[in-house]
Amino acid sequence: MNCPTITLSTCCRNRTEHLKQTFLKNLEDNPQDYVRFLLLNYNSQDDLDDWVRSELSDHVESGRLLYVHEKTAERFKHAHARNVAVRACNTDVICNVDADNFTGTGFGEWLYQMYLDAADRPVFTAWHRGCPAGDIFGRISFRVRHLIALGGYSEELNQWGVEDWDVIKRAERAGLECIDYPNKFEIPAIPHEGTTRIYGTGYGTPLESLEASAKMQMAKFGTGQSPNAKGAWGRATVEVNWDRTVDLPLTAGETLS
Repeated sequence: MNCPTITLSTCCRNRTEHLKQTFLKNLEDNPQDYVRFLLLNYNSQDDLDDWVRSELSDHVESGRLLYVHEKTAERFKHAHARNVAVRACNTDVICNVDADNFTGTGFGEWLYQMYLDAADRPVFTAWHRGCPAGDIFGRISFRVRHLIALGGYSEELNQWGVEDWDVIKRAERAGLECIDYPNKFEIPAIPHEGTTRIYGTGYGTPLESLEASAKMQMAKFGTGQSPNAKGAWGRATVEVNWDRTVDLPLTAGETLS
């Protein structure tokens, strides 16, 4: 039986103050060799790059952390950022972990065992029983091949929040079984103002963002249809680990490892 490899992926734009509180703790709490990390700097205008060079370069050099830097985005597009991370990921499973989230001790280990036990079942993980306290609803994991087959996160829904709900519903319609997380991982995110959630998106408030999504795409939410043109999602030119520039999606046989 093949043992799964896990990527805990964080997409960040101007949220370095949160990363400084969460990321090193998450690295500490998930030390297993099969758990890796991906940090996408989505054209942050704060000190994210300097902080990664100062505090995380050892993890980059060891191969435990893949640091991906998108340098052109004018706005933070949540779905596109997550899709870029999917395209850059080189493990079997990817799990989104927002910048203000603590995973809890052994989260990656739990994911590993769950996907190992469900080797013959099409499953994914989410807070299926309802949105828990704190901003942790985006903690969704998939086998990468399943998320690719779903067509990624809908880049038509590049506002805040709705891309999570949509991909969960599409996955269920496609026949994937949703597995809930144990209660011990329901750890509240770092408290912050509501406007922080949509900083850099061009919207003034989270409600504006949600209303824009509803107006544009409500009829398509969770329909099960692939929201993006075939293969035309997660496209970006990125710098990887400061020393390589690549175009995503990668060509067949190419990896970022």
